[in-house]
Amino acid sequence: MARETHSILLSVGFLHRRIYRKIAREEMSNYGLRPLDYLSDGVPFPEQPVLARASDLTMASDLMRKADGYLAVIDTQYIMKPDKTPAEAVKHEFEEAVRAGLPIGLLVVTRTNSAPKYVNERLIQSQRDFRSFYDKYSSASGGLRIIQTKPDRYQSGIRDLLGVLSSGLKRADDSDLEPDPPKLGPGSLFVATPEGYELAPRPPAQAERADTTQVALHRRLVRRVERLKGAMERVSNTHPSLAAEFGDYAVFMTADLGDLDVASLWSAGNGIHEFVRALSDQPPGLMTEPLEPEVLSELRSLTRDHTAFVMGFAEGQVLTARAQALHDVGRPPGEIAATANAVLRAMLTSPRLLAERAQHLVRSLTRAFEDLPYQAIPLATSGYETGKNGLIAMGRTLHPLFLLSVATDAARILAGDAQADTLRTTLTYLHENSNIILAFAGSDPQLTEWLIWLTARAQQFLNELGDGLLSAPRSPGSRT
Repeated sequence: MARETHSILLSVGFLHRRIYRKIAREEMSNYGLRPLDYLSDGVPFPEQPVLARASDLTMASDLMRKADGYLAVIDTQYIMKPDKTPAEAVKHEFEEAVRAGLPIGLLVVTRTNSAPKYVNERLIQSQRDFRSFYDKYSSASGGLRIIQTKPDRYQSGIRDLLGVLSSGLKRADDSDLEPDPPKLGPGSLFVATPEGYELAPRPPAQAERADTTQVALHRRLVRRVERLKGAMERVSNTHPSLAAEFGDYAVFMTADLGDLDVASLWSAGNGIHEFVRALSDQPPGLMTEPLEPEVLSELRSLTRDHTAFVMGFAEGQVLTARAQALHDVGRPPGEIAATANAVLRAMLTSPRLLAERAQHLVRSLTRAFEDLPYQAIPLATSGYETGKNGLIAMGRTLHPLFLLSVATDAARILAGDAQADTLRTTLTYLHENSNIILAFAGSDPQLTEWLIWLTARAQQFLNELGDGLLSAPRSPGSRT
């Protein structure tokens, strides 16, 4: 058990959610944290809300002075309870925590099945209100972490938040020390270029490229892709997502065998496989027009050959084993997919962040996440490994910049870099999406700690650049 050194104040909302409070207190010791709340152990829960009167609000201020961090929760009860006093108390606490400069964790528990649908809309609005207040009044950078979870995943959500708070507090104790960076996973690799982050393929080994079975499968798959191109054009109006997914897959499949990007092909293949599976399992009566039987049959053959081909490479076997390992951890594929999609979608919508082939890969994954009714573990793994390796590439690209900024003016460093546009875009992406990036890290302590450091250093560098970041002159040949 880790030594308990930092105190975390549990919001007043925990008082009326006994199971929440119990789990939060039990989990804290695993992260070197000590719970601090309005009740001592063994004291029964009050019948009336704590902080019910204006004169009681000083209690929150007193406890805030003893705390090193603040943890709050909002849920269905927060929205629907007729008595709004507890909700107002949480808002007051939150404002006190912001003014005190404390790191804050906010858990948003979506509505229960029995609650009206409008509850989720109001929870989202409340989440935005908290974020808006924090951004307006906080002097700290990256100190608010918000995680949204389903009611039956509360324990996982609280663990993620406690991990973020614990890592942030430890980093604050020794803010100059850079944590050990995480190792690259088995997925696609990214490298910074003047056009943005581009994929950096790891070509198959010579023995794999020369294997007669692999050579034959590659030729067969390329022929299948060529035959299907005309069919995809015909169905692009009725099945636009399938046609677009096929187009992204074809970019990787039709590469020469010696230049094949196995990891990206594996990921794009998982996307097209899930689209084909969804069409094959489509129940009668849906408004989606059925695919022509011949086209669907050819797509099934394509995915079958694709699986055999990818598994003929050592890297494909490693990626498949990684998917199984994530499955064994017990984290639902939908949860992995949701956090990965948030990170990848933000990459895709950040202007000039991704180069051409990287866009094809990320588009194929986000499309599958957003257009399909369910996510299998291989697809979720593809998104996770792609997002993780993309973030690591960004950290490695910025690292020399951070080292130089200790002794040199930040704007001068950027002005002399051929990849200045990519560096600016990276800094902005990390700053604007720090919350979803840390939610993506989930329960991986090393990745979480490193990402906290990375997003904080990005914010610090942006502060040094000042208002000139976005208006800085573009390097020759920069993208528009």
